[in-house]
Amino acid sequence: GNYLAGPFSLTEGGQEVVYESMVLYTNPENPGKAFVRDLSLMVGIQPEPPVARFDNEFIVFIAIEDGLGYNIPVFFYDFLAEHGGLKASGDPITEFREISDGLHQQCFTNICLMFDESRPAGLQIQPRALGLEYRTLFYGTEPEDPALNGVTLNVWEGNSPVTSQQSQTLYVIVLAEGKGLEGVQPRLSVFLPDGSVQTGVFPPTDARGQSAFTVGPVQGPNGTWINYDVCFEYPGDEVCVAEQYFLWGNP
Repeated sequence: GNYLAGPFSLTEGGQEVVYESMVLYTNPENPGKAFVRDLSLMVGIQPEPPVARFDNEFIVFIAIEDGLGYNIPVFFYDFLAEHGGLKASGDPITEFREISDGLHQQCFTNICLMFDESRPAGLQIQPRALGLEYRTLFYGTEPEDPALNGVTLNVWEGNSPVTSQQSQTLYVIVLAEGKGLEGVQPRLSVFLPDGSVQTGVFPPTDARGQSAFTVGPVQGPNGTWINYDVCFEYPGDEVCVAEQYFLWGNP
């Protein structure tokens, strides 16, 4: 998630930085590493008692004690696997459940994941902004940066990985207070393996806040990461997302 605040000096030594969905801190006794706060617990989310395994091919069961644990939907488990796995999220502390019409949540020690049925495919899973709750709880409220005040920019690839003979389509969605922001033209910078930068501008976002831009084939060996940035102005500030995709399958 986006940076929110910090670094703050800690009384026990070290520092911490608050992001939208995660808080990282350093420990002077173990320099050179960053650690993840038990964010869900620290903002007051109460663990639920572990339950029995739900035998279903679309569920991953994580045992906690005495054969009991928590049932994680495969799509949540896959999302976590792509973002550091349970080592980053911590063990589950609740079951997956609907918290309002079409909105589902499951919490882990360090983060909570949300599943929103109303969002487009590929964007239905989002971490809950526990970092904002943590900042308010431990550091008080601060004037909000307009770029972070209910405005989000999400980016994803049409294919991953791709070969050096394939084009890559990049998709964006720009949301303001959860609704599509129409008429935005994000800028794209693609950092190529030869050191050059390919730039472009997305077509204006539609009523859902979505747009797409196709990048031509990029030459590079298998295993090359292609880094890219997407940015737009809102209002008077710049909102950016840095992402990457993978080259693989070349002869």
